[in-house]
Amino acid sequence: MSEQDTKLKLVTERLQDKFVRMGWYTQPYTQNVIVPIERSVNAISIKNAGTGVVTVQGDPLQPGDTISIGGHPYGVLEEKHLNLVFAAGAVTNLVIVRQFFFKDLIA
Repeated sequence: MSEQDTKLKLVTERLQDKFVRMGWYTQPYTQNVIVPIERSVNAISIKNAGTGVVTVQGDPLQPGDTISIGGHPYGVLEEKHLNLVFAAGAVTNLVIVRQFFFKDLIA
């Protein structure tokens, strides 16, 4: 189990005490794209798994680095899309975008 999966498991266990369910969508991208953010998304994790720099909303993300946006269970993200632009000349372009959503089970 990776470090990120371990952290995710711990967060999920903590949230279960608060009657909240969490899920996510994972999407790989290999070319410039505008990624729509789902309506119920509360947090996003973006990992540059390629060999070149990619810009996310205009900010550079180095190979191997990860950034997160948002992150609490009761607020929906303001952003409606992510703009991913790959630098020219990279051998491998790959960005993994994971969109997390939280649902309150006491509706």
